[in-house]
Amino acid sequence: MRVLLPQAFEASRAVGVNFDGHIAGNMAVAAWLAWQDGRPDEVLRLAAEIESLDLTNIGSGAMYRWIYLFPLLAAHLAAEVTAEAVAAARQIIDPSQQLLAGDLTTALAAACESWDQGDQAQTAQHLKEALALARTRAYF
Repeated sequence: MRVLLPQAFEASRAVGVNFDGHIAGNMAVAAWLAWQDGRPDEVLRLAAEIESLDLTNIGSGAMYRWIYLFPLLAAHLAAEVTAEAVAAARQIIDPSQQLLAGDLTTALAAACESWDQGDQAQTAQHLKEALALARTRAYF
């Protein structure tokens, strides 16, 4: 991915149209790589930029937002900003997203439910379990 990402960005620019879906897809991969490289601030920056793009077009890749949302969730969780981590979890399990493995969806939903019930410690535990499952299932 590291080798091909610059080529993907260049190909998106070469198309000559502003197609936010392609740009967002490239940036999502860059956010994933930033997390792998231990750069959570870059994950946060890229996520904010992705979220400013128009991903309402058909074929925009919006259903694959989980590619950057898992690193975003992890960055927020590592910074102990649980509310923001839960917000990312809610976006990951939104019905507009690609359907994930059942146990992963269950773990993310459990985190959201425990947050809604005011149990911050249990929420963090569910989120950690969800990230472990996401790694096992090669989502993260």
